[in-house]
Amino acid sequence: MLIKGLGRVEGTVEDLQPVNLKQLIPIELLNSFIGIYWHVGKGKFIIYKAPLLDAKYAVVEMGQDYDEQSNTDDLQIDYNVFHMDIWYEDVLKKYPEFTGCEFDYFSRGRILYEVQQKKFVIYGSKKLLNSAKAVEFLAQEFALPEGGFLVNDKIYKDKDDVRSLGERESAGVSVEDGE
Repeated sequence: MLIKGLGRVEGTVEDLQPVNLKQLIPIELLNSFIGIYWHVGKGKFIIYKAPLLDAKYAVVEMGQDYDEQSNTDDLQIDYNVFHMDIWYEDVLKKYPEFTGCEFDYFSRGRILYEVQQKKFVIYGSKKLLNSAKAVEFLAQEFALPEGGFLVNDKIYKDKDDVRSLGERESAGVSVEDGE
């Protein structure tokens, strides 16, 4: 199988000839995004995202062994920047009120695309992803098609900010990068 034969791939989509990869992705999904996010309390999110086949921010790799639900045989398209890097290099400059908070202080997550399943996966904490409003908000912000994504709450840990989810409806503080 072509995908399995690639092995673990480091680099951007460009390195894998995106024309060929593009043929594996349904056309209606090409306007969706991958990326990372933080929930910073009271239904507010900080979001960094990039188009699915963005040559700068999309990285193609074999599935990560995150948990028993992860498909390590599937090719994934993931956001090419870590939470920690963006937090210290960009978020703290834009939001000085978070100075003194580590990158993992708030609930965080990521959205990636699994090529064989033809589905996006929203990763986040259990309490965050148990909120239908939060999942709906993230799906809308990342332009995920209805029925075209899964949620996975097995990787990221719950933080104190998720207690405030019921206090106010989800309203996004959106920081978008790579568009």
